[in-house]
Amino acid sequence: MKFHIKSLDAAISQDSTLVTTSLNATYQSMSSGTGVFNISYNTPYSNNIAAANKAGFPQSLLVWSASNISQVYSGAATVVWDSKALTVDGNTGSKTTTTLARAPGVYYVVGYVYGEYSPKSNQYPFGALSIFNPGDTVGTPFTPSLLTPTIIGSSSIYVGFATPNGNNPYQNKNWVGIVTGSNVVNDGSQKYIAHQTSDSSMQSPAGTAFLDNVQFQVGATYSLAWGWGSPDKSPTVGMFTTFQVSQSEV
Repeated sequence: MKFHIKSLDAAISQDSTLVTTSLNATYQSMSSGTGVFNISYNTPYSNNIAAANKAGFPQSLLVWSASNISQVYSGAATVVWDSKALTVDGNTGSKTTTTLARAPGVYYVVGYVYGEYSPKSNQYPFGALSIFNPGDTVGTPFTPSLLTPTIIGSSSIYVGFATPNGNNPYQNKNWVGIVTGSNVVNDGSQKYIAHQTSDSSMQSPAGTAFLDNVQFQVGATYSLAWGWGSPDKSPTVGMFTTFQVSQSEV
């Protein structure tokens, strides 16, 4: 990112608390070449899956087969199972797939999906992934993350992020946004005081995001959210970090 460096005389963020989506999956063989994936998922504590579904922003689980992991972000991977909209009244749960024929020499990827998965429109709203190399019975989880935000002056903030390999934040319309308080929801009721879609400098799965013109108040608590699409049209936040603004000693 291009940073707009300002004086450090107004406010800084102290320790932050990361809240993210995690996913664990195992493969259980049932007969020659077939089996099921057992999946457990944990989403942010303020995310109510049933409420998001009722508001028109369903969350789901998908399983893909692919010749390499990056195909999940190109539309070249094949969806072999879809949970459809989850209806859990809460933020965590588990699911077992239908019996699947698992091909040898093929990668399988399990994903937690916020909103619509649509390769045609570059919508890859994956909150977390679990990756199965050929022959694996236990998936290797990838849990996206945000670092402690840094406030520059009184109205700018930047934060480091890590998303799965293959994700292009710019092409896939990833965004960051700020809300007051320590809760972020996905039912359309959230009001963001500022948000910014990834620009052309953000084309790697890990990097730094920047927000300007945010009027922070010393002593207040904020949450910096990471989502896909648009916070106004598709509240699809899979992770956020909560922090308190304090006076700088510089």
